[in-house]
Amino acid sequence: MCANEHAECPGLTELNECSSWLAIFGGIVQRADVAKLYDPRQPGEALLAQRWQVALAQRPAGLRLRRNCPYQGHSDGVAALLRKRFPASAGIELEVNQALVAQGGAPWVRLRSDLIDALAEARTAARKKTPP
Repeated sequence: MCANEHAECPGLTELNECSSWLAIFGGIVQRADVAKLYDPRQPGEALLAQRWQVALAQRPAGLRLRRNCPYQGHSDGVAALLRKRFPASAGIELEVNQALVAQGGAPWVRLRSDLIDALAEARTAARKKTPP
């Protein structure tokens, strides 16, 4: 987890957490590679998640990207708990399909780099107030 000042809302702390989910869960194939979970009722979270997804979609990886999948970002989770404890925070959870994690090697290293770089681009766009 990392915390940064939220670019859209000065004084608001942005909290990011990363985890993974099973490629097949309960017999259902998960049809996403990467997802951002956030509370759509929180404008700063929704905008950052959208900008992050746009920045990641511009990468050549051809990832299947989703938001609020495999579950809703406002449901139980780390970000939801932190929102309750720290009302002046915005939380986004990054979910990665475990099939990509298990692949390892250069593709996994490249994906991690793409995720970090795309988040940095999303934050820069937020600071500049660039539309998503």
